[in-house]
Amino acid sequence: MSGAAAAMWLVVMRIFQGVGAAFLTANSAAILTDAFPEHQRGLALGLNQVAGISGSFVGLVLGGVLAPIEWRLIFLISVPIGIFGTVWAYLRLVEVGHRYRAPIDWPGNITFATGLVAVLIGITYGIQPYEGMTMGWESPLVITTLATGVGLLGAFVAIEAHVPDPMFRLPLFKIRAFTAGSLSSLLASIGRGGLMFMLIIWLQGI
Repeated sequence: MSGAAAAMWLVVMRIFQGVGAAFLTANSAAILTDAFPEHQRGLALGLNQVAGISGSFVGLVLGGVLAPIEWRLIFLISVPIGIFGTVWAYLRLVEVGHRYRAPIDWPGNITFATGLVAVLIGITYGIQPYEGMTMGWESPLVITTLATGVGLLGAFVAIEAHVPDPMFRLPLFKIRAFTAGSLSSLLASIGRGGLMFMLIIWLQGI
């Protein structure tokens, strides 16, 4: 495909890629905690963080090199690595943790996923021109998606506080180390994401 159809296809596929990245981010720390002995866990978790951060910047540079040649070549970076990692993990990783069966928190999963996607869609269209204006924050679509997303995320918090097996246990935020670590990770991600966004715009301008 090409043109608007190709752009929309990429946006939709990026949503699925984001879901996969969320699975990887959420489970990698747990997998490493099980796979490495206690005296090596700090090293393993640190290397995992360094690999993820450096990979995002290396991918940005390689994508910038390949895109002018043929934009489809950018998938030669991520897809083979993803396939290799999936096959390697299937063959080498073993289950060592204690598991117990619990029902899936469908209301929590659905409200969190749809709420987050709605907010991201609203932000995406909010920074684009709208009816002669440089940005689209006054667009009905942007207002609707942002309001819907915030409402769904609020519903997610309410649901998680009352279901017996929540997707996320809110009392964890009572642990000072957990709250501080989560906040520092959020701020680091915001700073890193903002820097990458500016680099993309600047490099495209050049």
